[in-house]
Amino acid sequence: MCKKYILPSVLTLLIFLAVSCQRKKPLKVVVESGQYLTLPEPEHWLSDWSTQNSVIVHQLNEPDNLHPANGSSQVRSEIFLYIHSALLRTDLRTGTVQPGICKSLPQISKNKLELVFELKEGLNWDDGSPLSPEDVVFTIKAAKCPLTDNAAFKPYFDLVENAEVVAGAENKVRVKMKKVYVQNVALWADYPIIQRAKYDPLNSLASYTFEQFNDTAFNAASEKSLVDWAASFNAPENGFSPASISGLGPYRLKEWQQGQMLVLERKQKHWTKNSDLYADAAGPDQIVFKINKDPLSQELAFYKQEFDASTSLSSRTLLKLRGDSTFNRNYHGRFVDVFGYTFIALNTKPGVNKRAMALAELNVRKALALLTPVDKMIEVVNKGVNKRVNGPVAPMKPSYNKSLPVIPFDIKKANALLDESGWLKRDKDGIRMKQLNGMNSRLELELLYLNLVPEWKEMALMLASAMGKAGVQVKLAPCDLSLWLERGTGHDFDMMMGSWNNSALPEDYTQLWSSRSWSDNGLNFAGFGDERSDALIDSIAITLDDSLRNEMEWRMQEQIYAQQPYIFLYGLVRRTAIHRRFSGVELYAERPGVLYNTFRLTHTGAGVKAGTMP
Repeated sequence: MCKKYILPSVLTLLIFLAVSCQRKKPLKVVVESGQYLTLPEPEHWLSDWSTQNSVIVHQLNEPDNLHPANGSSQVRSEIFLYIHSALLRTDLRTGTVQPGICKSLPQISKNKLELVFELKEGLNWDDGSPLSPEDVVFTIKAAKCPLTDNAAFKPYFDLVENAEVVAGAENKVRVKMKKVYVQNVALWADYPIIQRAKYDPLNSLASYTFEQFNDTAFNAASEKSLVDWAASFNAPENGFSPASISGLGPYRLKEWQQGQMLVLERKQKHWTKNSDLYADAAGPDQIVFKINKDPLSQELAFYKQEFDASTSLSSRTLLKLRGDSTFNRNYHGRFVDVFGYTFIALNTKPGVNKRAMALAELNVRKALALLTPVDKMIEVVNKGVNKRVNGPVAPMKPSYNKSLPVIPFDIKKANALLDESGWLKRDKDGIRMKQLNGMNSRLELELLYLNLVPEWKEMALMLASAMGKAGVQVKLAPCDLSLWLERGTGHDFDMMMGSWNNSALPEDYTQLWSSRSWSDNGLNFAGFGDERSDALIDSIAITLDDSLRNEMEWRMQEQIYAQQPYIFLYGLVRRTAIHRRFSGVELYAERPGVLYNTFRLTHTGAGVKAGTMP
C-alpha cells in the first residue's frame, strides 16, 4: 500500500496578474509525484469564506450523457462515482482494486475464469428495496444485449460468457469469463450496478440467455419484447432527465442545465452512512459542476471565490493564480503527475483516404519527430511543468522502458533523413517536393488539434514554425472532440495532436495499438501494428504475472519507438485548485484526481480559529 504523506505548499510565482498586490521572486515549479497526497488542514477561518456545505467545481465540459450504460466521456465516469455504486472500486490511494458493494474481492477459480462476488447486506435502492444478486445479473445482461447502445463498453462485456445467482447461497453472483484476461477483475471496478425493477419493470431480459447474446447468429432485432425493452432502456431521458437517472450511490442528480451546470444532492438516510470506505463518504450537501471554458473568466471566478475546486485549469492559468497573494490566501494550488501523455499521431497508412503519402515513409516520420520542439513547448507553453516521455507508458509505472532516449530537436539530422528519402527539390516557397505515383507532391501536412484551450493552438503554431524550417509545410486544423474522434477513427488525417489518460492498473493495449483496432476503426489512429506486434499485445492482455508482463511491455515500447507512429511529447500533469476551507482533501494520481464527496467543511466553532492566514 502506498504510504500516506503530506507535502508542503510550494508557491510558484512565475506570472503575475495586474490585480496582484505583491510581487515576489519567481520560484521553480514543483510537480508532486506519488499515488496520493493529503492537503493541510485549515488552521484559521477567514471572515469572507463561505459556510455553505457545498462544493462548486469548475469543469471545462459536461458529460455526453448520464445513462448508466450508454456513454463514454470522462466527466460522465467522474459523476458516476457519486450517483452509482459498483461491485469493486478503484482504490485511488493505492492504484489497486478494492471491494465496493461486495464484502471482499471476488473469489477466483483455479482456471482464472470464474469470479464469485458476495454482496454486502443492508444496501438499499432509493425506493427502499434491497440490492439483490438479480440486479447484478441484470446489469451485466443489459450491457451485453446486442441492442444496447454501449459501443464503448461492448468489447469488454463480450468477454463475459455468463453471469448467474449462485444457487443455495445468499447474495452471491458467479461471473464466468471467456478467457484469461489481465482486466477480468478490473472490469468490475467503478462499473455502475443498476436496479432491475427500475430499468426493466417487465423483467423482459429474463426471457433471454447469455448464450443467445454470445451467439453472433442471434437476431435480436426480430425479438419484439427485446426491441421494446431496448427502446425504453436506450431512451434519451435515461441519460439526461434527473427524474429518470437513479443509482445506488450517496448522491442524486437534482438539476442539469445544459451547457451550464449539474447539481448533485446528497441523499438523506442513505446506506453509505454505515460504510467504512472513504469513497462512500457524503460530506457536502451538494456537489455542483459548473462549466467555464474561458481562461480569463476562470481566473476572475477564483479571485471572487466562485469556485471551490478545479482539476481543469491550464498550467498557465494555475501559474497565474499561484502568483497572486489573494489566490494563495484562499486556495491550495498543486501540480500532480498523472498516468497519461500527450502525442502527435502520424497516419502511417495514408492511402485509405488519400492523405499525405509521405507519412508512409519511416524516415519522414523520424524526421518529423526530430523537428518537433518538445522541450520548447514545455518551457514556453507549459512553463516547465511537464516531463518528456518516450512512449505510451507513464513514467511512474514499472513497465516504463527507461532505456529508450527521448528524441532531441535536431533540424540538421531531420534534413539528412528527408534528403535520404528523396525529398530534395523545393518549390518557390521552400517546401520540399518529390515524385509520388508519377506526380510531383509537396511535403504538406495537416495538423488536427483540439480547440478546447489556447495552449493547444500555441503548440501547433510552434510545431508548424519548426517544421517549416526544414521545408515541411504544416496547415493547422482546430476542431472539437467529436470531430477529432471522427477524423481519427476514420483515418482521415495526416497528423493529430491529443492526449490519452491511463491508470496504475494493468493495461490492455489492444484499443490503441492492435492492428485490429485500426481495421475496425478503433482508437489505433496511426495504423501501427503487424502480426508480430499484435501477438505481443495479445500476450500482454492475458499475462497476469507482473514481471513477465512488464518485460513484454518493454518490448512493445521498443517496437512502437522503432516505427515512429506517434511523436510522444510529455507526461500529463493535473492542475488542481482547492479552497482552503475544506478538510479531508486528498489529491490522487488516478482519475479523477479528487473525490469531492470526501470534503469536510470546517468552520468557526468547529475547531478552527477565526482570524487571518499567516
